Amino acid sequence: LEAKMLEYGPSEFLDFGRADVWSLGCLLFTVLYGSSPFEIEWGVSFVGEPADGTARIVRCNKSLILGPIPFPPCGTAADRRYGENIKGLIRCMLNHDRSERL
Repeated sequence: LEAKMLEYGPSEFLDFGRADVWSLGCLLFTVLYGSSPFEIEWGVSFVGEPADGTARIVRCNKSLILGPIPFPPCGTAADRRYGENIKGLIRCMLNHDRSERL
């Protein structure tokens, strides 16, 4: 469990106010989409076909943590389930720049 906490933790892990916002963003994403933002990949389709938006659980790695938040592909049912306001809130909570985080 400790190793997972460090993998998911923000860079300022000991700055509890900012770390709490980061953790809440992770929790909110997980409640909405059924998986951690660092362990999810969205199904893609073959060239010329729209992505189907099926979630796939993957192993957490540094590139997932440092990359953009993996929201479902645009136009899929999973994407339309939640509006831009909630996605914007999650983006603010999981901002890599802690000075810009809520």
